[in-house]
Formats: sequence, structure tokens, C-alpha cells
Amino acid sequence: MFFHILLWNLYPDADPTDVALGMRRMQRENPAEMKRLTFGRRAEVVSAGPLPFGELRRGRDGLERAGDGFEYFFLMDFEDNPAYRRYVDSDAHMDFVWESCAARWSEFMSTNHQHEEGQPLAASTRGGSGSVLDLVLWDVERDAQEREVAEMIAAAAALASELPEVGAVICGRGFLPDPGSGQKTVDRSLLRPRQEPRSYHLVGESPRFGIALEFADAAAFDSYSASDGGPRSSSASHRSGRAWHLPMAVEWG
Repeated sequence: MFFHILLWNLYPDADPTDVALGMRRMQRENPAEMKRLTFGRRAEVVSAGPLPFGELRRGRDGLERAGDGFEYFFLMDFEDNPAYRRYVDSDAHMDFVWESCAARWSEFMSTNHQHEEGQPLAASTRGGSGSVLDLVLWDVERDAQEREVAEMIAAAAALASELPEVGAVICGRGFLPDPGSGQKTVDRSLLRPRQEPRSYHLVGESPRFGIALEFADAAAFDSYSASDGGPRSSSASHRSGRAWHLPMAVEWG
């Protein structure tokens, strides 16, 4: 099983409503392939735990904030990689990319992950609109042992049963290499609808691990963040050189 996270920022003159309408259409046109589509933007919550919000890089005292990260997100569930590829190659996806994204996104990061722990293929978040997804994407040092990685993922997945504020967890490591994966900047001067060359430049590789923690609302997230749960969930701080920590308010899904 497979989950896909895409994060982006818009050009200042773009209307985020246009993108939201495109994503809803995309889900309607791909009901057999896409099991879930959840999207929204950065939640207005305060960081009370050890892991700052935004784009993070390793510093003297662990992971430190290096930038804002991304403002918008969507998360998709698929049964497997072939289902994801059918979705990517569909007319609905191409229409979404060119009509809703290409001329509006200033930068984005696409990541694909295989479900290893947690609760995959949920039809929607339990709280729906107004719930919060805490997204953490990260790498670990190259000499990390497989045992360490497995323990890290298992500890993250266990949060749903250990902490009452956490409604659900999905967690896994980067899946098959995909030409759409990675961090990119968009160049409007290259935009040629539905034709090559694509209108973006690759500026960074996709992080190797991803987790999404689900909360019923901002109050539940605040309670979790201020508790001992925050430190235990900070998988990104485990021998990591870079990470993104982005709590997102769900608008739909």
C-alpha cells in the first residue's frame, strides 16, 4: 500500500480556491485508483514540543529551523504503485496539473511512501474539515542500521495507541524512484500546457521517510504538542540531517 504527499507554495497572484476545485474534480474522476484525497493549508497552531515547525536542518543542538517550509498540502492513499501510476497517467491528473497547478505554484515537493505501519487507506480523516494532520518528512544518516530505522517507524506508529489525542497514524519510507518526486521550483517562462519541457527545476531529493499524525482539531494537537508525546513522536530528530515539520489544517477530506 502506498501514500503520496505533495506540498506547495503559491505565487502571490494565485487563487488557492482554483487549486482546491481542481483537486476535488481529480478525485471524482479517479474513484477506482485514489482511495483518499485530503488537502488543506498550514494550521494556526503554536509549537510547544522539541521539533520546530517548517524546514529543518541539523545544527549544533539538533534540528533547527531553516525556513518556513510549505503552506499547502494534499495526501493521497493508493492500493499499490500500479494504481498510483494509472492515476498519474490519467487525463484527470494531467488536467489538474496544467489547469490548477503549473501556472500557480511557485515551488513544491512531491514524496511517495510505502505504508509500513499505521492505518492505511482511510477513506477520510475522522474529524473531516477542521481536523489537523501533523506531517513530518525526514532523512536519517546513511550509516543508520536497519534495526534503528525499524524501531523508529514502529515507535511513531505506536503513538495512536499510546496517546489519546492521536486519532490515526500512517508512516513509511520512500517508495520506488519516481520522476515526479523531489523538491522543485517552478519557472512560468517554461510553461507549455501539457507539453515538455516541464515548467520546474529539481532543487532537492525527496526525503526518505514520512509520517502523518491525525488530530480531531487544533485543541487536540495543542494538547499533544505540550505533552510528553511531542518528544516521543519526533522521529525526524533521530540521526537526521534535514526534515520538514508541517502541521496542516484539513479543508477537505
